[in-house]
Amino acid sequence: MAFGPMSVGSEGAFSLITDQTLTKENVAADAKAAGDALAKKFDKTGGTLSGPLKFPSIGKSATSRKIGWSGEEDGAEVYLQTDAAGRGTLIWNLLGAASGFALALNGAVKSWFGSDGSFHGSVVGKAEAAGTADSATRAASAASADTAANATNAKSADIAKNATTAANVGGYSIQSRTSDPGAGSALTSGVVLLVYE
Repeated sequence: MAFGPMSVGSEGAFSLITDQTLTKENVAADAKAAGDALAKKFDKTGGTLSGPLKFPSIGKSATSRKIGWSGEEDGAEVYLQTDAAGRGTLIWNLLGAASGFALALNGAVKSWFGSDGSFHGSVVGKAEAAGTADSATRAASAASADTAANATNAKSADIAKNATTAANVGGYSIQSRTSDPGAGSALTSGVVLLVYE
């Protein structure tokens, strides 16, 4: 417990002046309590957390506390934003002249998004019902696709450009090869074969 200075009254009696922090709610009452409270604070110079880092809860149509970085002419923020129904979306917000953000493995960039929202990287799997599928291994169920370009397989596409195999184009499958099968060779029904050099 902390005590203030002792004073002598006008009649020679001693009176004890107590530390004013003892009368204030949520204020450390002595040096040990103050030290214990400070020990729970995260050092601004860095350190290791022993538990989760949590921000205060937010309500509807609100923005949470942000984690931010800044460069000479750009910056970035990460925060949670909720809509009128209380549904949250994690926002990666680029600032100024920032060119994009990337996903990396051990420092090596594997894919990235440009500041215009464009994606740069590899997609594993198939792209279904896409307006345009470029450089895809397979674009399946693309009846609604206008163009499937540079695809290994483009199925049910209105237009298939630079595809190794284009199935169900006008009811025919169009295939290509570099060698002539030869006169009298059996051909698969419903297949248009293109031979090129």
